[in-house]
Amino acid sequence: MNESLVLQALKLMVIGMGTVFLFLSLMIFLLNLQAKIVTKYFLKTGFQNPNLKESKEVKKLKNKEEKIDLEVVAVITAAVKRFRAKKAQNG
Repeated sequence: MNESLVLQALKLMVIGMGTVFLFLSLMIFLLNLQAKIVTKYFLKTGFQNPNLKESKEVKKLKNKEEKIDLEVVAVITAAVKRFRAKKAQNG
C-alpha cells in the first residue's frame, strides 16, 4: 500500500510540475510576442499619451541638468582619473 501511495505522489508531482512548466513557457512566449508587437507598432511611430503631462519635479530636474557647470564636470573627471591612476599603481 505504501508503494502505491508513493507512486501516486510522484505521478501527481510530475503532473503538477509539468503543468507549471508548460504554463510558464507559454507565458514567456506570449510576453516576448507582445514585446515584439509593441515595439513594432507603437515605439517606432513615437506613440505618446497626450493626456500625460510632465510633473513639476520632472521639469525642475530638466532645468538642473541644463545648468550643470562644465568646470565641475572637468574637476570630477580629473578626480576620477587621478583615483584610477593611484589605484592602478597600488595594485
